[in-house]
Amino acid sequence: MSDHLSTRAPSESDSGGVPVSAPETGVSPLISSLINGQQNPALEEHSDSGLTLAETERLALLDAGADHYAQTLRPPNTVRAYERAWRRWDEFCDIVSLPPDTVSRGMLAGFVRWRWLAGDSPATIDTTLGGIATGLRDRGVPVDRDVTRKAREILRHEARQAAEAGEFRRGRGQAPAVTIPQLREMSAACPDDLGGLRDRALLVVGFSIAARRSELAGLLVADITLEQNGLRVTTRFGKKGGRSVGVARGRNTLTDPVRAWLAWREAAESEPADPALRCVDRWNHLGGAMSPRAVGERVTVCAERASFEDITGHSLRAGLATSARRAGKPIEKIADQGGWARNSAALLEYIRSVDQWEDNATADIGL
Repeated sequence: MSDHLSTRAPSESDSGGVPVSAPETGVSPLISSLINGQQNPALEEHSDSGLTLAETERLALLDAGADHYAQTLRPPNTVRAYERAWRRWDEFCDIVSLPPDTVSRGMLAGFVRWRWLAGDSPATIDTTLGGIATGLRDRGVPVDRDVTRKAREILRHEARQAAEAGEFRRGRGQAPAVTIPQLREMSAACPDDLGGLRDRALLVVGFSIAARRSELAGLLVADITLEQNGLRVTTRFGKKGGRSVGVARGRNTLTDPVRAWLAWREAAESEPADPALRCVDRWNHLGGAMSPRAVGERVTVCAERASFEDITGHSLRAGLATSARRAGKPIEKIADQGGWARNSAALLEYIRSVDQWEDNATADIGL
């Protein structure tokens, strides 16, 4: 949305090819243009709330515009996941000869069974169910939460039966957490050229703030500042919004965030408005900002150089959580550093993976 309200006449391009016009009852072109909505033909002539027809139509336009705008705010990865889920749903509806803009207990149960027999993992099916529900609601189809709850009960039943039957666990599972010794080896394996300096900064800074790939890709040079005790890193966005966190100086030259960042910034001759992490080609020529996907790929390349397998971009985020907990850091501090909610299921899973050995029920009982 523009910072200034425009009074230009709406056009087809305003709503993805759907002509937008002001209703005859007095909804101004300004409102129609502002919200990118379209008049709801199903509006009743009288409002239960005592509003006039014109006021009811204005509310409908604003609701439609708010829904449209909310969809544009979704992160690209989320949009792609929803699109994949809807393609699956569309395919299933073709199989059962039912329209995709409807839903029932039987349809979702059948969908779960269909994807389970196709070999999808429980996590994939669960994520797809969420995408389907969102897609239906976006299309104005109400989805009873009891319907999705029953579908997930069926999914848990399938997973339990498979486990009892000794079936090998589906899916690749959670990305392994990078440990401090592994981070050190990955840093040591980085060459001393421009690309290697960039990789080392990416690894160490990314680990230190438990960064998501998109957060690292979105950093500008001005977002990383040197303070007396280390670095101040300010991410511009995230699932909970941006955050500003301190990163202490490291004791080891290979994993000192201050040393790694300053070496890369000086070699790249970066200005404050430049991307913090930039592409570097095979001839050590600097390019533009790295994409989130490129950030993840570089983490995997760095791990492979150090002979570690299955490491992904998310391994840095998991690594900070588990390493900090192992060092005795409280959950609240870890959550703030990585931008997790205090009750985040993902964070608590990392914490449990460490705590289960810190005070294990089988330890020191005489076994």
